[in-house]
Parts: sequence; C-alpha cells; structure tokens
Amino acid sequence: MGTRLWEPGDQMWEPDLQDFLEAYSKAPSVKHLARALGTNDRTLRRYAKRHNIDLEPIKRYSQGRTTPPEPDEPAPPLTTEEVLKLCEAHGIDVVKDPFAEDREYQVTTPVLDGQGSFKIGVVSDPHLGSKKQQLTYLNAAYDYFDRHGIATVLNPGDVTAGSDTMHKGIALEFFLHGADEQVDYAVEAYPQRTDITTHVISGNHDHSHLKSGGSNVVKRICDRRSDLEYLGMSGAYITLNGIRFYIHHPSGGVGYARSYRLQKQIEQFAPELKPKVLVSGHTHVTCVLESYRNVFGFMAGCFEAQTAYLVEKGIYPELGFSTLTVEYDDEGAVSFEKKWIPFYVPNEHDYSTP
Repeated sequence: MGTRLWEPGDQMWEPDLQDFLEAYSKAPSVKHLARALGTNDRTLRRYAKRHNIDLEPIKRYSQGRTTPPEPDEPAPPLTTEEVLKLCEAHGIDVVKDPFAEDREYQVTTPVLDGQGSFKIGVVSDPHLGSKKQQLTYLNAAYDYFDRHGIATVLNPGDVTAGSDTMHKGIALEFFLHGADEQVDYAVEAYPQRTDITTHVISGNHDHSHLKSGGSNVVKRICDRRSDLEYLGMSGAYITLNGIRFYIHHPSGGVGYARSYRLQKQIEQFAPELKPKVLVSGHTHVTCVLESYRNVFGFMAGCFEAQTAYLVEKGIYPELGFSTLTVEYDDEGAVSFEKKWIPFYVPNEHDYSTP
C-alpha cells in the first residue's frame, strides 16, 4: 500500500488511486475496503459519492450473489475552467485579485458652450435593498441630470444594502436578502436615462457579499446594464477631458470634523498620484475642501435615510446629490463650482417603489 493521504480530522480524504483500485478488487465488503484504505465506511461512502463510484458490486459480492467486482476508475477531477463555470452558474464570482483598486480610466464628456468647461453629476450610497433607501430621490437626481444635459455621473459605492451578516441585526433593515435578490433589483430599479452613463465603484456594503458568498455584486449589475460602467473596488482614477478624478469609498467613521476626514484622505496620496478632484462616498454626509494640497475634495452625501446602525454611530445622513462644473484650459483645471441639491424629508417605505 502507498502512503495514506488521510489522517483523522482532515476535511477531505483522498486515497492514492492505485491503492484504491487494488483494495476495491479484493475487498469482501465495504467495511473491509474502508479498513484496508485506513478510513471508515462512512468516509468511504462520501468519497464514492463524490467520485461517482458504485459500491453495490462489493455489497452483492459480500452476500454471495456475484463475482468479485471489477471497479470503474473514479471520475477525473474537474478542470479549473469547469470549476469556474460551475461557480459562475451559481452566481459566485471568482477572481485572482479580489480587491482591485486604483485602476485608470479615460472618459470624454460633453463640454459646455463648445469649449473650456464641463459638468458632471455625483450620487452615492443608494443602498438598494434597504428599507431606508430613497429611490424616489435617486430618480429625481437623474431627472435633474437629464434636464441639465449632464451625461456623466460618478457613484462612489454602496450600490446595494449588503449581506445579512455584515453587522449584527442589519438583516432587519433589509427588504431584499442575498446577493441575487439585490442584484436583480438594482438592475431593474437603478435609474436609467438616455445618454447618461454612470461610472461606479463598489463600497463596503457591496463587498460584504463578496466576503460572505463570493459575489461581486456591482460588477454583476454593471454587466447587465450598458449605461453603468464598473471601475473597480473601493477606489479608481477617472480622467474626464484631461482632468484627473479619484472616486473613493473609504472605511471608518466621519471623525470629529468632516474636513479632517477629507484632509486625511488627501494626505494619503503620493505627490505624483494626487488627483485634481477627490469624490468620497461612505460617510453619508457632505463636506467640501476647495483646495488642500491642490486637491478639490468633497463628500458625496447619500440616498439612504436614518438607520438603527447610523443612530448607534451618532450620524444623521444627508440626503442629496451634487453637480460639479469644471473650467479648464490647455494647462489643466482653472476653477470648480460645486452645487449641492438636498432632500430634507425622507420618504417612508420608498422600498415599495419598483
């Protein structure tokens, strides 16, 4: 017999194939076969089921009804491609680098008055699937963009409400549970307007699906919507008409001063990696730093009303969206004009809106 590949406590018992075939051809019973291979009959049956091996010939032989069995070779193991296809069929996204950040994108957006300036929209943290989502206001934001000819929108994350296991008790705040339900809903419900493209990253609530079930929900949503472009996880650079933006979904709380939180984010950029504009999600509040280390930075607000979790954190969410007008010339950005459009009264039961 060859070296035994299983020891008590191992999760997966895999005997040497030649050892198995030799023992199988001689065994008078399943228990004798298990003993010869150094395991128990229960583990042996699980192994046989996993590899589609028929143990019935041994049972019949042990009862004197047939000749010794001639075993079939176990089914060959699945290839990597076959495993990936099975995962994909079950909604599991398998990636070699599950935390893809800081990718670079180049986008051309329409200019105003023919030259020298452009305008974009910014929405963040819709948390679709949450009972506190504000889908009516999110649609109002896209109606505003449509009326004002804004063709490019940035969304710095938390498109979905997240996994039921993200925080203790958070499942009680959801009307949709699991990656598949939230993905299907977001594909149908996230605002869609002709000639508007939304460039989006995923946030920590989106990532909770990846951690609990291996599903990159924002990528799955964007794969099914031609107007949504997935830029990566947590952060990405996007250059609009030559002006470099960084959209970011950080972790952690707001801090004792909102501007301090923005300062610390900007300080983390190496000089050669600094963007001209930082757009930050996650905090559910808004704040602007017009020039810190020559970066125009702002927090993007949200589209989720007050939750029990935010109450515990002492945060009152600020509902609304922004527009940013950028003037530029051949040397780069000249000026920025940010406009904040708030919604003061949350809608109750807005999650019933299709």
